[in-house]
Amino acid sequence: MDWESDKAWADRYWEDVEAIIRRVAGKIIEVKPAGVLDDQMFARDYVIASGCIACRLRRSDCKYRDITIRSSRPMSGNITELKKIVDGHVRWMLYGWTDRSSQSISEWIFLDAHLIVQKKLHEGRKEILNHDLSSSFIAIDLPTLISAGVVIDSKLSKPTTLRINGSRKLF
Repeated sequence: MDWESDKAWADRYWEDVEAIIRRVAGKIIEVKPAGVLDDQMFARDYVIASGCIACRLRRSDCKYRDITIRSSRPMSGNITELKKIVDGHVRWMLYGWTDRSSQSISEWIFLDAHLIVQKKLHEGRKEILNHDLSSSFIAIDLPTLISAGVVIDSKLSKPTTLRINGSRKLF
C-alpha cells in the first residue's frame, strides 16, 4: 500500500483515537499554579503542561503486540519518529490495534515517550527493514514497556499485570 492509502485507512479511526486521549487526559495533564502575578490577589492562574501525542495504528491482521518506531528513512531522508521522540518533540504515544469486524480500535497502549528515552528502551535495538525498503524501524515488546514503567494506561484483550504509579492494576 502507498502512503495515501495508509493515511485514508488510519483516518477512519480518529474518533476512537480522540476518545482514548480523552480517557487518559486526566493522567497526563499536569496542573500547577502559574506563580504569583500582580493581578492574582483574589484569584489564581494555572499552567497545564502536556505535549504532543504521537498516534500509530496497526491493522487487524497484525499478530504482533509490540510497538514499532520508524528509525530511518534512507530513501527520502525525512525525519523519523524515533528522532522526534529522542529530541523531545513527542511527549506521549498512543499505539493501537484495529478490529476489522467492529471498525474500531480494539486494543491500545498509551506510553510516556520521555521515559522511553530516559530508560534507553530505544537503544541497542535491531533495525528492521520495512517491506517496501523505504524505511527501517525498531520494535519494543509490551512486556519490556510494562516492566520499565512507561505505560500510562491500556486496553489489552489478554490481561496483563501492570504497575502504574506504584499501584498494581489489571488491564
